[in-house]
Amino acid sequence: MEVPYIHPSTRIRAELEPDYNVVRAVNRFLETPVPINSMRMYTSVQRFVDRRAFHTSQYDATIRDIEKEFAKRSLAQRAFTLAPPLKLEEAPGGRGRLFFSVKQKDDLEFVGHQLGRIETLEKLGDEEETEDLLCVEFARGALAADMLKRRRQVIDARDKLVSEFHHPAARHRMVAKGLRVVTHDVMLRLPGPPELAALPLEE
Repeated sequence: MEVPYIHPSTRIRAELEPDYNVVRAVNRFLETPVPINSMRMYTSVQRFVDRRAFHTSQYDATIRDIEKEFAKRSLAQRAFTLAPPLKLEEAPGGRGRLFFSVKQKDDLEFVGHQLGRIETLEKLGDEEETEDLLCVEFARGALAADMLKRRRQVIDARDKLVSEFHHPAARHRMVAKGLRVVTHDVMLRLPGPPELAALPLEE
């Protein structure tokens, strides 16, 4: 039987800033709304590397190369137009992730392909990593603890969001921009040989 262990890791992914309309729509899902200027979106493709290796600059050259490739396509200036959410993932303690597709799938797939150059500590098991999605992450307690209330919130928020996406005037305002590579130190729970066992544990 494999015994899980905690590994000091660094998460590498791309971050974007959603506009006001996205923040307002996402907050409908939540018991505890996120302040307008603090919500961030992230690429579904993410890499986990050994923290010591990261902080001794072993990934600096690769990340610089990736950022140069992003700059060639002016991705930091690109406004990614969101499409209807794919799914809501709910985790214990009221945490979760809400996934969106985008109109600029080729650009987001390019971002995922570039990040995929970094060899990761994690393996997703039977799940395939999707390169053309963005997600908003919900902190502990963000989703309603009462399950009936949560279900009502999710259904109502989803219906309103779908309606907005189909409205000719509103759908083009649902955008995220300012794409850049970001890193964050986390503790990653891994089984015996280093493979993914769970979501990262925030420090």
